[in-house]
Amino acid sequence: MEKSSQSKRVSSVASIVLWAMVAVLAVVGLLLPPVSLGKRLVTRKGLLELSVDSSRVSHPDGLALAVDPALLVEPVRVRLDSVARLEFLGQAVPDEWQTAAAALPSLLTLKSPVYGISFADENDLPVHLEISIPNDAQPYRLLDLYSWDGAAWQWMPSRLDVAADVIAADLERAPQAVAVVQAGAQELLVGMSVGHGDGLPPASSDVASELYPAGLVLGPGGALLGQVVSFDGDSSTFRQFPTSVSADPLLVQSLLSDPGAQQVHIRALASLAVGGGYAGLNLDYQGIAAGQREAFTAFVAELADGLRAADLELVVTVPAPYPGQASSSGWDTAGYDWPALAAAADRLIVTLPLEPAAYSPDGPVDQLLTWAVSQVNRRQLLIGLSGGAVREVGRAFSVTSTAEALAALGASLSRLDGGGSELEAGSEVVVALPTGSLAGDPVAAAYRASYELEGQTHTVWLPSAPALYQRLGLLTDYGLEGVVLNHVAGSEMAGELVQAVGSFVDSAAAPAAQPVSLAWSVHSASGGELSRAVSDLANPQFAWYAVSTPGTYVISSQLAIGDRVADLGAIEIAVAAAPTATPTPAPTPTLTPTPAEVASTGPQYDPGDADAVVSGDLVNVREGPDTAFKQIARLTGGTHLEILAVNPANTWLRVQASDGTEGWVYAQLCTVYISLADRPVEDVPTPTPGPGGAAPPPVSGAGAAGGFELGGQVNGYASRPDVMQQARMTWVKLQAHHGQDASGMISGAHGQGFRILLSVIGDKSKVMNDGYQQGYAAYVGQLAAQGADAIEIWNEANLDREWPRDQIDPAAYTRLLAYSFNAIKASNPGTIVVGGAPAPTGAEGAFPGQVMNDNTWLQGVVNSGGLSYMDCVGIHYNEGTVGPNAWSGATQGDNYYTRYYGGMVNTYWSITGGARPLCFTELGYLTPEGYGALPGNFGWAASTTVAQQAQWLGEAVSLARSSGQVRFMIVFNVDFTQWLPTDPQAGYAIIRPGGGCPACATMGAAMGG
Repeated sequence: MEKSSQSKRVSSVASIVLWAMVAVLAVVGLLLPPVSLGKRLVTRKGLLELSVDSSRVSHPDGLALAVDPALLVEPVRVRLDSVARLEFLGQAVPDEWQTAAAALPSLLTLKSPVYGISFADENDLPVHLEISIPNDAQPYRLLDLYSWDGAAWQWMPSRLDVAADVIAADLERAPQAVAVVQAGAQELLVGMSVGHGDGLPPASSDVASELYPAGLVLGPGGALLGQVVSFDGDSSTFRQFPTSVSADPLLVQSLLSDPGAQQVHIRALASLAVGGGYAGLNLDYQGIAAGQREAFTAFVAELADGLRAADLELVVTVPAPYPGQASSSGWDTAGYDWPALAAAADRLIVTLPLEPAAYSPDGPVDQLLTWAVSQVNRRQLLIGLSGGAVREVGRAFSVTSTAEALAALGASLSRLDGGGSELEAGSEVVVALPTGSLAGDPVAAAYRASYELEGQTHTVWLPSAPALYQRLGLLTDYGLEGVVLNHVAGSEMAGELVQAVGSFVDSAAAPAAQPVSLAWSVHSASGGELSRAVSDLANPQFAWYAVSTPGTYVISSQLAIGDRVADLGAIEIAVAAAPTATPTPAPTPTLTPTPAEVASTGPQYDPGDADAVVSGDLVNVREGPDTAFKQIARLTGGTHLEILAVNPANTWLRVQASDGTEGWVYAQLCTVYISLADRPVEDVPTPTPGPGGAAPPPVSGAGAAGGFELGGQVNGYASRPDVMQQARMTWVKLQAHHGQDASGMISGAHGQGFRILLSVIGDKSKVMNDGYQQGYAAYVGQLAAQGADAIEIWNEANLDREWPRDQIDPAAYTRLLAYSFNAIKASNPGTIVVGGAPAPTGAEGAFPGQVMNDNTWLQGVVNSGGLSYMDCVGIHYNEGTVGPNAWSGATQGDNYYTRYYGGMVNTYWSITGGARPLCFTELGYLTPEGYGALPGNFGWAASTTVAQQAQWLGEAVSLARSSGQVRFMIVFNVDFTQWLPTDPQAGYAIIRPGGGCPACATMGAAMGG
């Protein structure tokens, strides 16, 4: 036994020696030409070689690395690794990555694998990286590259190339690891600049945390001139950053070329910041020449180091390189090296353009910020936004005061009647501003005034809380650090502007646009008011019949913006005694007042000897002076009125009509020909809200934030999601009935990757009952809790098909809307509440009690406060027989505004003042092609072809997407097959007989597909 074991051991040792010799010989053989062992070892260890002939390597998980071949003097080896996203974020993260996983900031969401990069040998070669854009990474503009240096994650400059489907970066050296992340929501920083004479607006401390007081100016030789402004109000709760400005660009150039002056200036700035107890400084030096780019960066870096030593911060304000400074390599920022300045300072403030049109979707501001976040960490970027009035003269934009702008506009007030300096009693005088001088600007979400001054056209956009709120959306769109509000402190609208910022920060609904109208009044020489009227902005004129008493009278014009009134101007009229009796002429037509219970406009009427005349088409008569009172009658335009009394504010009149009707009417819907001072004042208490009374106050909600989206109404579930995706649709619309279990609709839509709009109707025989309205509200609240993305409250409530006959009432609908809005927002603040779209129609005259014109109905909803209870305004458009760019040529032959896409958009936008975006819950073009003859009452669409339907839908999507007025558009419809004599719904479908969808390609292209 022992001998045998020893023999086996000897044999084993001999075998080991033999195999070792074989291995050595194999290694030697491999090292000999023509086979390279080095190359084989690289491959075995996962190392890849970079050489002059092969300067790019890649990892199959989506990372590519390249080096300039000119720098590859000799080959280098690199290893590329990856850890899957879920693995990196999970419990089983590899040991070597645990520190990096734990250090990932909570505000960053990992979207890609984590890629490791390691070179076999130490080197400092610049590298070019490309990482494939991960799936589920929308919105792309919030994507960033972050690198891991072994201790912390660092932001890296990068650029998004959607066409190539990559995120690219050029770096001075390769990082240890890199990943694609998405910036998450954070608490926004709000600062406010404060100038000379400015006070702090009310509630500023509830919104802003930083102040940027002015007063410091760069002087000769580096001297610091001026004094930090003081202001009324408690500033102890704010961090303050005094702003030093350069009044003369030559002084900045001189400073940057004189090292001694720089030292003087740095010491002065640091001394002021430390001695004043400030949090730091804001440097706003304009006009830095491109040749002094490096010198300015070095100056900023030295100043920042000095402040940082005292635990203070440096903020640098840089001008936006707009307009006309885009270049093939990015944007020409002249003397401002944004990445270098951001590396030296703590934050950058980018002063955004004043031009309102620059903020259009995908416009210059969007383009600028897309580039900016590729250069500077978005967490270091603040935007400077102006809340002041903006004046344009010859493409130059500046900030002005509202009073100054309107005073210049008032200078253009003139007479149109051609009368002399003295009128005969009873003669007509017409006073007007130039047509078109005042108008709403949908893109700017503000009103603008235009006038001629010294041979040049001046255009002024008035301050607007909705416009400021809209622009604040850039903060969340791009994940920016915050905003500095300029020209807000000291503004006459400061309170409203600050409130708008507060609403945005709290994710509350956007502020409603203030109604704007022109008020006209006539006063005697003693100051007594003789007449008043209101006109809308489209026809800014006033006609008055001179009274019989000779004397001097003043016709004045005022611009009413919400509760504020601004004087525009006045014209003095001398009235002489009439030599003979003068017949009463017909007055010049004027338009119905804007803040009205109805929106229809019509001609003026001969007043005869009446105290007043109804100037609206249909005017409600109520039991008391408020819309909360019951409606008891309606008066048609031209009805003569005797004024019996007025309310204390002179906004309501108690009248007796020529037909004997007695009650209260809204004063601005009447043209008054007497002095209201001669009528008694009656103060009637407003009734306590109850069943059928006033709407409850609105709760806050998330609103309808976000860019334009497209969807389609479907017949059940989305039976052709492929077709809808080709059209770039992301929404489906379905109709639900009060009480129906709609949870399957919601989950089904979400399961197919769509957001869902539910249009919810109910029992019209019960809808006027307050208890039923509250039950309906509870139901839509449940739908919101189940995940409905948007809910439209009722459908076409201006028709007796959907609402009880003779009870069509915008105020009653508004109560239903209010209950529903509050229930939805309490359940899910993110659910979009859509005001129920009325049917587009002008048939109320032919069908009284059965139909209310959609513009009249919508104006009634606005007057009842309905905009406070919706995130967007529902709109239907289905009568088109011409393209959406057309304004004439409809086959119906009457050129009524509902026949045209632009007519619908402009009418609804004008009525709501642009306070809420529009949501098309139905938009379609009817064509009989493939189905045969249309029913007679749809014969207006007989000549429309499928090709036209496709073209017009694409154009409508393009118009809506670029307008900034439309939040989403639901195409009616995708796949309906019903073809009935009373309802040829299949003719609207985009899926045509045979299964094709020509409109899908046009809409997809319009959506950028």
